[in-house]
Amino acid sequence: YMTFGTLEERAKAERFQELGSSSAAVQLRYDKAYQAAAITEVRIQDILQAPPEARSRDAVVKVLKESVAATPGILGVGVCFAPDAFDGKDAEMVNTEYSDASGRLLPFVWPDRIEPLFGYETAEWYTAAEKTMKPVLTDPYAFTTADGEHYMAAALSYPIVQNGKFLGTILVDIDMGGFQGDLKKLSSDDQYYVLFGQKGGIVAQGRDDSVVMKNLYELSGIKGEDVFKSTAEHPFTIRKNSSSTGNETLYVYAPISFDGVTAQWGIGSATNYDVFTAVAHHMIYILIAVGIIGILLLLAVLISFVTKRLSTPMSDLQGVVENFARLDLRADNPANVRARGYLGREDEIGAMTGDLADLANNLRATMGKINASSESVAATSEELTATTQT
Repeated sequence: YMTFGTLEERAKAERFQELGSSSAAVQLRYDKAYQAAAITEVRIQDILQAPPEARSRDAVVKVLKESVAATPGILGVGVCFAPDAFDGKDAEMVNTEYSDASGRLLPFVWPDRIEPLFGYETAEWYTAAEKTMKPVLTDPYAFTTADGEHYMAAALSYPIVQNGKFLGTILVDIDMGGFQGDLKKLSSDDQYYVLFGQKGGIVAQGRDDSVVMKNLYELSGIKGEDVFKSTAEHPFTIRKNSSSTGNETLYVYAPISFDGVTAQWGIGSATNYDVFTAVAHHMIYILIAVGIIGILLLLAVLISFVTKRLSTPMSDLQGVVENFARLDLRADNPANVRARGYLGREDEIGAMTGDLADLANNLRATMGKINASSESVAATSEELTATTQT
């Protein structure tokens, strides 16, 4: 037996699982980027095995180019070395092709060009990797290239460490631009999805393009920690009126975890509550129908049982009593024949049948005695008559 509340909780858990499936594309793209970063780090470590003066900056760029070519779903791959951490020639490499005014090796390879990284001194992908010396995944961010092209990406930073010393980090820019279109395809008038980063930055929203890159936590009032501890058994849900439609809406959120990093993102769905509960109502109707059918079947079985065990036997026994009233004590009487079938029963019907059988036997014996007495009286009468006539 399930109450409506139980069905509603089950539907929330199913929606949570559905969100996990919807986020699979994000995790797959991240996994490919992480694999590319790990392979790139191994190949750069091979280059670093040579003495600093023998290391080639062109060899590093070649590795980056091959990583970009082999990895779909990314914008590009770069590396940002710490000052003089690569070849000790930063002073000689100022403002060269793969550097800036610092002379550090910091090329970023796009599919069609190479340009030096900028803004790395304060960028989270660099400072966090330098501090923790562990891979870092940032929230999504928007940027514009020197050519005026607009992109949205998430930075995966994979540090290069030797003997416990931070030498630099590999940067993989994961393309986040296509997810807006994906969530729009999944969304409908009654339901839409939202994808957001750990700090609440909205990557994609299936209904409103204008909220992309705004902060979900500020817009909705939810907290990231509530999302990230959400599970299928205890999904984080909110039921309230939508600020955009005014309809009562159920919001369900699920965390997205990534291998190799501590960062978690989130994905949520907003569903018109009437639509959400329609499935539960449908299940209730089905359960009611099944219950009614079950009751009817039970009644049919009960009626059959009563008829077989009580009604029919009582009718047969009534026939026996009626025969007795007519002094019909024939053993082959149909009612008597049917009644003999109940003699083996150990209930009241069996007892009554046995008593009636005893009564029939006693009546037959009594009537036999009466007949015998009648015959004796008749014989005596005949003898008396004969004596009188003589």
